Amino acid sequence: MEFPFYDSPDTATIICCHILKRQAPILYVSHDEDDEMWQFLCGETHETDEAKLVSLK
Repeated sequence: MEFPFYDSPDTATIICCHILKRQAPILYVSHDEDDEMWQFLCGETHETDEAKLVSLK
């Protein structure tokens, strides 16, 4: 499967701990214009320490 994004695979991405641990599905996706970061979230409210910074790939 080809990489499905136009951005570089090393683009910074914020993902919640529930998705990272495969405890919840991705229900919200955001791509910020100002810094080009992606966010993949489960739709719940999170504390700052529950957000993880990973690469897009």
